[in-house]
Amino acid sequence: MRSSNVKRVINQKGQIQSVTLPNVFTGTGNGIFLTTNSGANWSPSGLAHKIVDAFTLYGSNIFAGADSSVYLSTDNGSTWNAVNTGLESSWILSLAISGNYLFASTTDGVWKRPLSEMVPEELSPASFQFDTILIGGCRTDTLIFTNITNAPDTLQGIDISGQYAKDYSVKNITLETLQPGESENIIMTFCPSVADAENAVAGLIIGTGDTVYIPMYGTGKLSLSVAELVPELSVIIQNYPDPFSIITTINFALPVSCKARIDVYNAIGEHVQTLTDAFMNAGQYAVNFDATQRPQGVYFYTLRAGEYSAMRSMTLIK
Repeated sequence: MRSSNVKRVINQKGQIQSVTLPNVFTGTGNGIFLTTNSGANWSPSGLAHKIVDAFTLYGSNIFAGADSSVYLSTDNGSTWNAVNTGLESSWILSLAISGNYLFASTTDGVWKRPLSEMVPEELSPASFQFDTILIGGCRTDTLIFTNITNAPDTLQGIDISGQYAKDYSVKNITLETLQPGESENIIMTFCPSVADAENAVAGLIIGTGDTVYIPMYGTGKLSLSVAELVPELSVIIQNYPDPFSIITTINFALPVSCKARIDVYNAIGEHVQTLTDAFMNAGQYAVNFDATQRPQGVYFYTLRAGEYSAMRSMTLIK
């Protein structure tokens, strides 16, 4: 969920207009100016040679009324783009947001435009990359839908389209009304059916009747390396040397950071030694088992990392 500390300070015709982010923007008779040090210094921030008479805010987005146009900045004032569809050539007096619309009071009346045409509901991530998955397997990811409007809104449904739409599915849609700033987690799943790139598009239907499109990417394969097939699992490699007489080395790899533990047991299942038990970053590791004081015979060692576990045997000969 994204929170915003944007506030409107003044919004009256004929006065300086200001908004605060962590910075302060001021509308003047010669464009917008910015201060980052509480007013000690000001620098131009766009719309030069225009009279800026109005501001209003929508989440972290800023609307400005300048001369006879309405402008939008989605990057904290770095750039400004006109959003004037349907607006006649009349002077902007004030701006306001009500429900799902931006309203402008002008010298010729009132203009309005749906916010969804200018700033759609916020989505994270903006696309899904499921990477490479073995045919017959599945992988999931989470889409966060956040209502950044100033009014309640609802996710009314999701429509998946494209040649491989049947290989994508959606879970955990509550379809409850989201208040401003609230989020909903949506579980997306990809289960490839062919050995090829399988792309699709998820269309999120929101309360205004508009649709927000999220591209999804994934690839199916008939056979994968261990890292491609189960990247969340650890990989254990047989100890070397084996058989051994004094010391043997156990090699293992962690594709992701997690807690890893290796234990050694004798042939009747008694715990002999813990070789490592610590949180480790992703990478390759090696631990030694010193059997100088151990009797010969067959031993077993286990690796537990996250939800993964594996067991191997080794033979001590003296």
